[in-house]
Amino acid sequence: MGILADQTPNINKQHKHRPNFLVVGAVKSATTSLYYWLKQHPQVFMPIEKEPAYFIHNGYGEWNERYEHWDAYLGLFDDVSDEKAVGESSTDYLYCAESAPWILEEFGQVKIMMVLRNPVDRAYSLYLMMIREGYERLDTFEKALEAEEARYKDPDFKMNNPYFFPDYLYFYSGLYSEQVQRYIDLFGRERVFPILFDDVSKHPERTFQEICQFLEVDPSFVPKFDHLHKKARPYSIPLQYFFRTRLFQDKYSRMLIGSQSRTAIRERLLKWNRTDNVAPMSKDTRTMLTKKYREDILALSQIIGRDLSQWL
Repeated sequence: MGILADQTPNINKQHKHRPNFLVVGAVKSATTSLYYWLKQHPQVFMPIEKEPAYFIHNGYGEWNERYEHWDAYLGLFDDVSDEKAVGESSTDYLYCAESAPWILEEFGQVKIMMVLRNPVDRAYSLYLMMIREGYERLDTFEKALEAEEARYKDPDFKMNNPYFFPDYLYFYSGLYSEQVQRYIDLFGRERVFPILFDDVSKHPERTFQEICQFLEVDPSFVPKFDHLHKKARPYSIPLQYFFRTRLFQDKYSRMLIGSQSRTAIRERLLKWNRTDNVAPMSKDTRTMLTKKYREDILALSQIIGRDLSQWL
């Protein structure tokens, strides 16, 4: 079943519920905030975990193995009761080309939402996340951008990086126009709702009402609009990378320290090595990226019918 038939066992008939909408991206564009807002709505069901990422080929290396099988994925929706809108949020569905047709094959004409952020700001925010969590070893944003082309072409890096390959594509993953057009072509313009990050951050209540109207649930419900993320970076990038990728990797550590204890110690060390003192992107880098994104931003503006001149 599905585009990757060898990875998807037969459907277990006990799973009665499936999503009728998906939040497909973009990474680092307030989708976590949106997930928690939707989760509060009494007519909306969101599973206990964000980013199950089922509809992504496992050729990117290890990624959320708990939900790599169809039966486990559908199990995320077993607690649905009478909610009208049933959804999930996996932000790399937007970038990964196989996701949209695969979703269509399994679920048909479901509703699609994506939050689109200025790609320059999003790229830097993604880099900050990757160094903060210990997945990126390159110690400047500029070095990571320079390495992107080689990484993109390197099958060994694609399969053996510490995290999820598309999230190392700081520039490429921000080329939205083709990604958004893919969903519109497959699901129809009326079923695809592009949301601007600027609207989410500046006008959350109004934007949430529009989302509720799109999902056909009560638009009068007002969630708690908590700000869920603060900027941070590690004091030492090499040390953070070590904590994430090398600590407790030897067999003796694994024999002597239980899995939960290893995770707790690692997370405490990662947090200890963080600071809120985050420098802004350099002006030269911002200018360079804005120039490189210009053509795609103009194309996206035409596709979604929104003025994006503030991104240029």
